[in-house]
Amino acid sequence: MIKKDKKIEFGILTCSNDYEQILNLNKEIYTKIQKEFGNFCILNLSNLKLFKKKDFSRTPNYIFSNIKIYKPRNAQELKEIFQNKTLIAFNNLGKSFSFFKIYFYLKKINLKQILLMNIGYLENKVSLDLKNKSIFFTSALFFLRKKFIYYIFRILTILGIFPKIDIYFESKKNIVKAVKSGLSSQIEKLLPFTKLSYFRKVYTINSRAFNIIKKNNISNRYLCFIDSNFCALDRVLREGKINDKDKKLYYYYLKKLFLELQKIFKKKMIICIHPKNNDKFFFSYFKKFRIKKYETSKIISKSSIVLFHDSSAITDAILQKKNIISLNSELLGNYLNNSTKLYSKILGTQSIELDKNYQLNKIELIKKLNFTKKKMNFYAKNNLKNDGNRLGKDKIVDIIKKEFL
Repeated sequence: MIKKDKKIEFGILTCSNDYEQILNLNKEIYTKIQKEFGNFCILNLSNLKLFKKKDFSRTPNYIFSNIKIYKPRNAQELKEIFQNKTLIAFNNLGKSFSFFKIYFYLKKINLKQILLMNIGYLENKVSLDLKNKSIFFTSALFFLRKKFIYYIFRILTILGIFPKIDIYFESKKNIVKAVKSGLSSQIEKLLPFTKLSYFRKVYTINSRAFNIIKKNNISNRYLCFIDSNFCALDRVLREGKINDKDKKLYYYYLKKLFLELQKIFKKKMIICIHPKNNDKFFFSYFKKFRIKKYETSKIISKSSIVLFHDSSAITDAILQKKNIISLNSELLGNYLNNSTKLYSKILGTQSIELDKNYQLNKIELIKKLNFTKKKMNFYAKNNLKNDGNRLGKDKIVDIIKKEFL
């Protein structure tokens, strides 16, 4: 519990200047907290990040004028901002070495951290790619670096040098079970004084997609494609620089498929572009299609068929029982292509190999799409809707009151 004489401030920890993307991800939850407790802020810690040039420019708060934005120049300024305050904040930070300095200084202020994992998508596991010899060295280096950093990070949290997560909200049933039955939790039960667990309290919560379907008007007006960003950073880190020739060929195959589906179903294709996809060639190549950013949930709700590779936004389509087609291609690289195939296997979705010959027949395709709903329903039950009909924003506010106030 927080002492009553302490002023409490709520917010998000981040190193990103894209405040719109950060807030839109769980806007309803943050709005609810602000209304309930009277304040909300974004704490941009990018100037404390290692190996990054400092940015002292002031970012105008023109999108959400009632939300404070703090961007401390240094550790001393961070300390001064939250002097005589307790910050209760959602952790939106990474765990790479570049963030270590930030966690060190966060330990110096009165901070209660919340980790919100309410997406319900497949885990982004770090694995060693042994199949492709051309990227083996890059893949192995990425794998070893990630593992090494993880263990160093955990040691520093156990030693109390970095702060732990006070409340962890998770929508996936198997993850909640794994955390509660994990080795550190078991040791702490026997020896409470060790406080080994990184997550101090764990709660089940309904997914963000469940909250969205409660408010969206559902129809079948469009077709939509959820962009995963062909040049995604996760892919580049694992596999190295992406060939421009492969990118252009991938765009060609996508466009060809979009035009065919529009002709067959007599519906417009809308592209829900990834927030970090700033490829000018993409916008130019698909200029005859409607391209939307930050409206993915809304577009999915109004679509009869949803196309995707690997995207957390697909959970919206799963809960709304939309027809889903996964798109595979060797051009995506091993990381994205394997992830897409895993989604297809777990969800039982129909798939199209973009760079192979395929024929589309409307009647046959509809039959196949209707046949795949059973696995999706099972996935939704175990990963997206585990807390009755309770909205995530209500659960979070109640738990904050219970644990902190």
